[in-house]
Amino acid sequence: MKGYYYGSDVDIVPVGAHHIFEGQARFGQLQFLYFASGGKLSWNDVRAMGMLDGIYGEAFHHFLRLSELEWPPTIDDPVVGLFQLLCDIATNPSAGFPMPLTTPSTFIMDVDPGFRFFFLCRAVAKDCPDVARMITDYSRAESAEASEALCHPLIIDTPLAIAEKICGWGKESDELEALLNEHRTFGYGPVNLPVRMLFAHFMSFCQDKLERPEFFCWPGVWMTGQRAMPSGADLFERQSAPFLDKPDDTGIYPRLMEGKDETVVQQSFDTFYATNVTYDLTRQWVAMPGKFDYDYRWLSSKGTPEVMKNFADTHFENVYGVHPDRFEIL
Repeated sequence: MKGYYYGSDVDIVPVGAHHIFEGQARFGQLQFLYFASGGKLSWNDVRAMGMLDGIYGEAFHHFLRLSELEWPPTIDDPVVGLFQLLCDIATNPSAGFPMPLTTPSTFIMDVDPGFRFFFLCRAVAKDCPDVARMITDYSRAESAEASEALCHPLIIDTPLAIAEKICGWGKESDELEALLNEHRTFGYGPVNLPVRMLFAHFMSFCQDKLERPEFFCWPGVWMTGQRAMPSGADLFERQSAPFLDKPDDTGIYPRLMEGKDETVVQQSFDTFYATNVTYDLTRQWVAMPGKFDYDYRWLSSKGTPEVMKNFADTHFENVYGVHPDRFEIL
């Protein structure tokens, strides 16, 4: 395929996943501040605070240029809502997962957020210019209609189609239904716990996204002002990160979760990171020369090097039946 063998020309798009994620997050924040202030936040305020400087505004600038749209007059303009929806579609491909891989020759561009962003913007300009004025109520119906308008010309799946496909797996598989039950209690089995936990959280997220796509596309709109409801707080709580850091140190800690036993959450947290440390030592064993590196200060800022080494060695030995100190460096 052109661009992926030696000597061929390489196509590069102006923005990538980093730009898109930062732009999507910043405009969600701007919408929250706009509606929380009763519409008083202006673009002049935003510029004065530097909120769109650098990477935070690059994706939006390119979106306007590629979509052939003018700068919107206010932060609640439909163009801003369209930008956030377009970011959501761009960063959630479906080719190969969860949908079948139907066109292998275009697979790389089909799943690359930057290329998807570029093609979606051009679709606005060439195929569905009316979509630029479609989002006014930030509703589920508008999300579905605008997504269909964007995705149909590019023959790609809409966010609702992707979520519906993944949600169907839990109904078809007893094992996945059991995994979702583990997610509800946060009491996971020890085998491949990180993979199971992340996939269960992903499936739970898709269930909520299928039910409330508008909330996850425009969270700043639905978490303040007249649209704010207790159900939004429940969604935010349910889909928040299970583990957090603290502003005053670099360690990672389990989050208190409503309706879940703290002891069970702590056990899952301990097993999650013990398994990740074992994954890392395994990677070093296979791919890195020399002695093992036990620099796990990212996990605990309070643990001494000796404590962290013992923690890692113990779990490695439990899995492989041999202590790392018994290895002979050749």
